[in-house]
Amino acid sequence: MITPPVLRATRTLCLSLLLAPALGLTALSSRAEAGTFTSLYSFCADLTICVDGSFPNDLLQGSDGNFYGTTAGGGNFSAGTVFKVTPDGSLSTLYTFTGDIDGSTPNALAKGKGSKFFYGTTQVGGNPDASSGTVFKIDTAGNLSTLYTFTGASDGGNPLAAPTLGSGYALYGTTSAGGQFGAGTIYKFLPNSSVSALGSFNFNNGSGSSAELLSTGKNNFVGTSTIGGQFGLGNIYQVNAKGKVTSLYSFTGGSDGELPNAGLILGADGNYYGTTEEGGDLGLGTIFQVSPIGTLTTLYTFSGPDGASPTSALVLGSDGNFYGTTSSGGDFGFGTIFQLTPDGTFTVLYSFNSTDGAAPNTLLLASDGAFYSTTTSGGLYGQGTIFKFQP
Repeated sequence: MITPPVLRATRTLCLSLLLAPALGLTALSSRAEAGTFTSLYSFCADLTICVDGSFPNDLLQGSDGNFYGTTAGGGNFSAGTVFKVTPDGSLSTLYTFTGDIDGSTPNALAKGKGSKFFYGTTQVGGNPDASSGTVFKIDTAGNLSTLYTFTGASDGGNPLAAPTLGSGYALYGTTSAGGQFGAGTIYKFLPNSSVSALGSFNFNNGSGSSAELLSTGKNNFVGTSTIGGQFGLGNIYQVNAKGKVTSLYSFTGGSDGELPNAGLILGADGNYYGTTEEGGDLGLGTIFQVSPIGTLTTLYTFSGPDGASPTSALVLGSDGNFYGTTSSGGDFGFGTIFQLTPDGTFTVLYSFNSTDGAAPNTLLLASDGAFYSTTTSGGLYGQGTIFKFQP
């Protein structure tokens, strides 16, 4: 069973509260070990309805220099929102989901071919006859169009990640349910057309993917599935342009980790890099490298004070180092920002204290050289934040 972001945030917050006393952590003030942290926005000042949203997902930067994102909850109908935020933290709500034909519980956004619109998916809702999530398009003015509603059958259902733009105008993505074996699908969507299931997960090659696909060229992709694989603990798979899905690596739950929640990134050396939420020598997650032929190397194992349970993708900095976040652990138990150099040197850059956010999402390297992101929970009102971090 895949954990939706709202439930995952609750689980992460509970884990953070458990880790903090276990590590002897009682202080509630954070510090920036190697950079400057700025809280830009806290969601849900009005706790009655959270009109601005709650539980934000990953950000992306538009050509106008502003940041765009979604919240999995909140809004006038408690079904999520799409928002714009300026680099100085001024937020405006572009769209509020109704939970009806437009869907509910949106995932992160993906850039379209043009500079003024984005694509996205919702986990549930849509056409009442289908209601297993949607694909939508939204422009920077907030005009949203529902392009497709998943049926939960052969086309899949309940997507948990943003689509990836392939060649032409095609979108590629994953669903966590449905398909030939009920374990989810790899889908292809052509705007003004319909979704076709390129391939189906069959548990052995993956199941319940919750991460974006990474394009490897010519409409070939690699990705991770949170569960499934040879040992049922998650795997790395590849899918070709014809939709054949094959397992590249299956996690064992040992030192290699288990439950990869986040997608992969491509390193400068041609290898792929990612994280597992659990497993490793201490059971608190790992950072790994995997080659295009499936040789996996564990680069780092989390221990708690340095972070725990990474659920977000890594990002390659302009300095050639990898940056990422953990959803719990750190000085106060609420997550960290970290750096990993290509030679394996690991550094905690920042520890969250809940007031500044908890359970941070994937970092975005912005045009000004700083990292921007959101936290799934925490902040002044406990419903998530937007922050800036300058290493």
